[in-house]
Amino acid sequence: MKNNGFLGKKKNLLGLGGIAIIIALSLINLIINPRPFDPLKLPSPMVTHEGKYFPFVIQYPERWSFFETPKGDHGDKEVIAAINVLVPTVVISRKTMESPSIDSAVAWGMERAGRCENFLVTSQQAYQTAFTTGVQLNYTCSRYISAFSREKGTCPCRNYYTISESYAYQLTFCATEAQWTEVEEVFDTMIESFYLNDK
Repeated sequence: MKNNGFLGKKKNLLGLGGIAIIIALSLINLIINPRPFDPLKLPSPMVTHEGKYFPFVIQYPERWSFFETPKGDHGDKEVIAAINVLVPTVVISRKTMESPSIDSAVAWGMERAGRCENFLVTSQQAYQTAFTTGVQLNYTCSRYISAFSREKGTCPCRNYYTISESYAYQLTFCATEAQWTEVEEVFDTMIESFYLNDK
């Protein structure tokens, strides 16, 4: 009987010791990565991605997830790449056109952007980088903003439309209002780096 009591106390001590180790490791992890669930994952060094299936090059934060989607995304065959699933997110889409013009690219892109709930245009203007020219569209719409909630929130978004050869391209950048000031410079770096080599 005494041995059983001793073994029970020993198991309790071992259990407490295991919990203490888990807590200590969690604290160390929080010191190393103080915001483990932060969807921004910034600051992060920029890395260059060259398309494996499509002729584009873009820089993006190394800690963000990059997916090329040669068969489209959830039935949307025009999506060729996505960076992050939830906001902040970047989606690259492409459409074949017989005689592409910037006007036809914008019309196509506006139709795509308009699928987002509560779509509201805030401004539109021409843009130019070292590699591409086209039209920039700023707007807001409702998007899922958390992996832990199926509720949507209003997000500012920025689209860029450009053409190359027989293709129109749309780059969509979205974030929450709270994230926007921190992520806008990253988005600017990404669009400045975007390069099409299908010529």
